[in-house]
Amino acid sequence: MRTFIAIQLENHVHQQIACMQENLKKADADVKWVKPSNIHITLRFLGDTKPKKIKAISESLPSFLEGISPFEIDITHLGAFPKIQRPRVLWAGIDKNAAQLMELAASIENGLCRLGFPKEERKFSGHITIGRVRSAKNITPLIEAVQGYQFPSGITQTIQHVIFFQSTLTSQGPIYEEIKKVVFEIPIL
Repeated sequence: MRTFIAIQLENHVHQQIACMQENLKKADADVKWVKPSNIHITLRFLGDTKPKKIKAISESLPSFLEGISPFEIDITHLGAFPKIQRPRVLWAGIDKNAAQLMELAASIENGLCRLGFPKEERKFSGHITIGRVRSAKNITPLIEAVQGYQFPSGITQTIQHVIFFQSTLTSQGPIYEEIKKVVFEIPIL
């Protein structure tokens, strides 16, 4: 079973990212756009996971997240991997509390290592994948659209939980199903 751990985005964020995608589509580039309802922040992709490991993750995930409180993020800019001049993945970037997002991902990574998963080789980079470039068709207008995109204002969301997902690939795109949701504790003042 393909699995990953992620932050599910709120409907208002999905709607604003859908508008952003519509703007970028005007470049008529060869991009496979992520379906807005599937857009999320991946904290750790696990890939094919055995049922025994799924059970262990589900049981252990709350302990990975002890002491983490809700926090806000702002989505404020666009970019591309590996770089804007040669885009393969288009993403929306996170500014406010990006360090807290990194700490959250590190807590999950450390917990997974204790369960026997190999450490992720790439450094975590908090981002939201919005599209994947398939060819160089109209790449220059796309790059210009990404670089020139102006956010009306930052898109804000409070991060209150993480979800352990199963991903099933279909010809219409992936289908995500929740395996386990862990809500952060609100500190008592």
